[in-house]
Amino acid sequence: MQNISSEAELYPWYRRHMVNRLFALEAATWLERCNITAWNQTHIFDSEQNRVDFNGHLWDAVGFTYLYGFYESYYENEEKKKTPSFVFMEMLFHRQTYLEDVEGFVARIEMQSARMKNYKTGTRIIPILFYRTIEREAFEIAKEKGILLYSMRDWIGEFSVELFEYLVNPYYMDNDFSKKLETYLKSLQLLGGQYYNIYRELFIIKHSKAYLERGWNIRRHIHYRVGEDKFYADWLMFDHADTPVLCTFISKFLPKKEKEMLSFLENTFSKYQSIYSDVKGDFIKPKWMIFDEDGLYLQSPNS
Repeated sequence: MQNISSEAELYPWYRRHMVNRLFALEAATWLERCNITAWNQTHIFDSEQNRVDFNGHLWDAVGFTYLYGFYESYYENEEKKKTPSFVFMEMLFHRQTYLEDVEGFVARIEMQSARMKNYKTGTRIIPILFYRTIEREAFEIAKEKGILLYSMRDWIGEFSVELFEYLVNPYYMDNDFSKKLETYLKSLQLLGGQYYNIYRELFIIKHSKAYLERGWNIRRHIHYRVGEDKFYADWLMFDHADTPVLCTFISKFLPKKEKEMLSFLENTFSKYQSIYSDVKGDFIKPKWMIFDEDGLYLQSPNS
């Protein structure tokens, strides 16, 4: 991908879909907090926009539920166990939901339901549609078919659509960059810090802006591939010598901040070093930076 400052002009579709994924991650976590889906068992479409392939159909997200009435109990060696039901999700935060979207979703749900009737357990389904705006006819069909509907405005708040557009293209909105960013951060904090992925993204944008003004090149959502090996770099900066700097944001309020930093250095950065060497050779050694709310927290030695 290109410099984030020109990204919206060159690849508006890609950035828009990545922000949609950001909201999808938050929606999945929110459902877990509501106990609608099981914790850490939801799969969503990946950073390359590949949807979840489950039982012959493609979904934006697939999860499992242990809600009362939606699981089946059985005993194994005198131990009670539960078989969950499935939760299939459509997540359309980046555009309006049309009748065709709902009809396609319903068709997949009905085919999936027909297949599950052959199973002894796990035959129930909860279909969920998250939407930005929705056509009237599409809304009526979704209600008629028994789909659980969540508007992003009802879910996050009235500012959610405006926030989405800001995240897609923050540097071209207007001259109130800092004011808008601080307003969104404050709004999220008033919600109890629930939406960490969006919170994190706002700080990435904030800290990237400072380095853009210093003449650094900022790149987002980069996929590296060497044979079967691949690596996804969410946030890269290149200094004046064109040295790649792999960056991350780790909140100072995280209870396991030190563990997160160690994981970034020993796992994420280590793998990036290896794959970057395979792609570009050993002439340039990548560096790293770790940011928190206050700015740069740690960086590579001799940076």
